[in-house]
Amino acid sequence: MAAMVAGMRPSTSPGGSTGPGPRPAAQALGGTLAGGSSAGLNSFLFSLIDDWTYWYNDPWNALGPWLGGFYTGPSGSMDPVNWAWLNGDPYSYSNWAAGEPNMAGETVLQFFGNGLGNMQPTWNNLGADNGAVKGYIVEWASNPVPLPGALWLLGSGLLGLAGWRRSRQK
Repeated sequence: MAAMVAGMRPSTSPGGSTGPGPRPAAQALGGTLAGGSSAGLNSFLFSLIDDWTYWYNDPWNALGPWLGGFYTGPSGSMDPVNWAWLNGDPYSYSNWAAGEPNMAGETVLQFFGNGLGNMQPTWNNLGADNGAVKGYIVEWASNPVPLPGALWLLGSGLLGLAGWRRSRQK
């Protein structure tokens, strides 16, 4: 589990339903929606969004951010087995909330808490077009060089070249 966590760079977004849906938004950032393929990883992902910034209270439950789970089974049915992760991890762990998954046609996965104001690391299936979900978690296969560090490196290299060129002109 530690190697999986070390190999990804998570980022949360309180984007809500404006703009592209969570899957295209994650792809536009160069990543994919995160998959909670183990108890440890699910706990880690939950720790990133254990804040009301990323949750919404509908009249009955707490709706958390999207995850990268999607239903692969036959249309018109719903079971807790026919699911997969967008990142390709095996679907060998699940953490469904009580009574979930519960509705045919609700084919994507999100964090969910049974009861108003009850953020939990459990899951719910929901329709991908549900605009009440406020955020999503993105993961990347590797850690790209951060932009400020890359700019600093480029700037210092250019300054070094300018200094070297000046010293050669004298």
